[in-house]
Amino acid sequence: MSTEDAVFQCYYGGNFVVENEIKVSYVGGGILSLESKPQVVLTNLMESLNESIWQQRIWYKLPYEEYSELKQLCNGDQNFQRMCLAAVWTKAVDIFLEKEENGDAGDGSHVDRVVGDGSHVDRAVGDGSIGDGAAGDGAVGDGSECDRVFIDMEARVEQNLAGFVDEEEHDNDESTPLNSDCEEGERRYVRCKKGSGDIRIEQVFDSIAEFKEAVIDYALKEGVNIKFTRWGSEKSEVRCSIGGNCKFRIYCAYDEKIGVYMVKTFIDEHACTKDGFCKVLKSRIIVDMFLNDIRQDPTFKVKAMQKVIEERYSLIASSDQCRKARGKALKMIQDEYDEQFARIHDYKEQLLETNLGSTVEVETITIDGIVKFDKFYVCFDALRKTWLAYCRPIIGIDGCFLKNNMKGQLLAVVGRDANNQFYPVAWAVVETENIDSWLWFIRKLKSDLKLQDGDGFTLISDRQKGLLNAVDQELPKVEHRMCARHIYGNLRRVYPGKDLPKKLFWAVAKSFNDYEYNRAIDELKQFDQGVYDAVMMRNPRNCSRAFFGCKSSCEDVSNNFSESYNNAINKAREMPLVEMLETIRRQTMIRIDMRLRKAIKHQGKFTLKVANTIKEETIYRIPCRHVLRIILNKKVNPEELVNSDWYLASKNLKIYSESISGVNGIGFWIRSGEPRIQPPPRPTGTKKKEKRKKGKNESPKKKKKGKGVQEPPEKRTKVSKEGRSIRCGRCSTEGHNTRSCPSVGVVNKRWPKKTPDGVSQSMSIGTNEGTSQRPSQPSQNSHFD
Repeated sequence: MSTEDAVFQCYYGGNFVVENEIKVSYVGGGILSLESKPQVVLTNLMESLNESIWQQRIWYKLPYEEYSELKQLCNGDQNFQRMCLAAVWTKAVDIFLEKEENGDAGDGSHVDRVVGDGSHVDRAVGDGSIGDGAAGDGAVGDGSECDRVFIDMEARVEQNLAGFVDEEEHDNDESTPLNSDCEEGERRYVRCKKGSGDIRIEQVFDSIAEFKEAVIDYALKEGVNIKFTRWGSEKSEVRCSIGGNCKFRIYCAYDEKIGVYMVKTFIDEHACTKDGFCKVLKSRIIVDMFLNDIRQDPTFKVKAMQKVIEERYSLIASSDQCRKARGKALKMIQDEYDEQFARIHDYKEQLLETNLGSTVEVETITIDGIVKFDKFYVCFDALRKTWLAYCRPIIGIDGCFLKNNMKGQLLAVVGRDANNQFYPVAWAVVETENIDSWLWFIRKLKSDLKLQDGDGFTLISDRQKGLLNAVDQELPKVEHRMCARHIYGNLRRVYPGKDLPKKLFWAVAKSFNDYEYNRAIDELKQFDQGVYDAVMMRNPRNCSRAFFGCKSSCEDVSNNFSESYNNAINKAREMPLVEMLETIRRQTMIRIDMRLRKAIKHQGKFTLKVANTIKEETIYRIPCRHVLRIILNKKVNPEELVNSDWYLASKNLKIYSESISGVNGIGFWIRSGEPRIQPPPRPTGTKKKEKRKKGKNESPKKKKKGKGVQEPPEKRTKVSKEGRSIRCGRCSTEGHNTRSCPSVGVVNKRWPKKTPDGVSQSMSIGTNEGTSQRPSQPSQNSHFD
């Protein structure tokens, strides 16, 4: 799935049912999951269903919305455009198809449905009548001629509306629309539709600036080289910039009679040949073309911009134009970043207003009298209460770098649900991972999650020094597990040339009792004493199952579920601060909604992963494979022997029954009145590529060639010098070359070259002028054996 696609859950063949005049549900039919670009979803839906969606009502809602918020959809209308914009954020949309009722079946009820935009959609559901007391002759549903005419009329109306596109309204209250029917006898003029690239005679505009935008759209659409020859405030003229006898001309001027600007001359005749250039294609126009692309990928290249312009418009843009446009776009994006820091207090107040009981903290520092951003922390009340009530007492803590132009780290706390999937609880943004940042973060968690001294809770993390010190100070009694995968990665770096046996190390980590642990440690000691000492220095008891407590009912020896969460928000980490936080919040809402659906559909007593997987009994409280064999032989239901309710499907349903509340758009945020916050100091120098540091053997495509590893003969262009000794051209000594020769100022004694016969020529050195005479080259008549 590309970054522009979204997942559409399409419900078809059913109908809406209203229960108790309040609850709305969709019953019957089937479900189709479709990955598509939002703009062409209806076309792809018809192709996937292999049937027409004509004469069907189409509704949509976002995953976290209720049925009462359904919005009716029509291709190209305002709701359709809202759906396309929402799909960019949510990446998931629910679509419902409902066939039109013809009035020949039903229960005689009338449904008044309130949709998301506040409008009412009234329709008769099979009541067989039009108006009051429509019984007898001519009633709908009795097969009469009136019934047939009514149905045909509805069909024609729906057919005419199938391609309906919402009109652009005339928003100027000071003037009457030019084509209004209320002014009889006056001429009707056509306005230009923005972005269409269509210009015609007697077309009208509200300003010269609007006319110039239409000319630019026309030039891009037609691929012609034109230029403005007049720039007045009341008139403007466009001619062909190639010159010659080309008659092309557009003239627009203010018309006092109608009070708008009109195209009074339009000669659309070119006597010249297109040269691939366009003088109205300025850098500011290129900025508008690629602003969103550069926002998503700040490394968008100049050559890529030129290629897109050439392929899309058949025009040539210079490198300087694209370079200037890229710089302007980056400056605009940077201003957006800075503005988001200025609104961070407003965002905090909006979160607290819409999610009562949540904890949101913004901390700043003052440098030279300027208030700058320092830290941000959020823990939503719905997530906190759910974790305390239904999730196991285990959390994973990890930090990851931000990928925007702000130097910072995102710290996240992740729990486990009943299906052994991660459940985000809280997250924060700090400048660096140091002892002060971790202490501040751990204290916030300690207060929100009621950890007290940590007794009865389990925490998994890597061996970051600041985090270890903070946990020791604030949670002295917590069961602190160290991520075994990080420990193994550190050992690989300590012993880069050593072929560490992976099985021996993981046998230590995955031991379930003292006997297995001691045996694995002895095997590791026999392998290498140095590796054994390095492992013991890291206290393997902190990452071995043999020493884990059973309260958490979790056997994890690594912090992989925190790493998985970091990967899930990978794209969000590239965004500006507020946009990143909003994306993480919305992703959390979508995740809760999707898992709620799965939990509702699941019919078993235990969650899906527990039902399909056999774990060890000592920690997971699930029978081991040997016990299960005896149970199956005795025909006993193994689910009855699971003595832990952490994995019940009912508990998983409760975990995802409550979600985060929505937040208004930035335009509706109330100003908090706090001082304007500036972004933190930016690092100087060239920005490095934001890529995760990988282990030695983690990226096989980038392995360096070692000794003895040669390229295939067909790919080599030179003879390898491996195993061959080098000789200095100055002093004729082996082991170094002339650049590293210690004999500076010594006469250059070239090593005697071999003749074709294999005999070395003697090297004669001149005594008169102190210069060496090189041996003569072999003659062309020499024989080569």
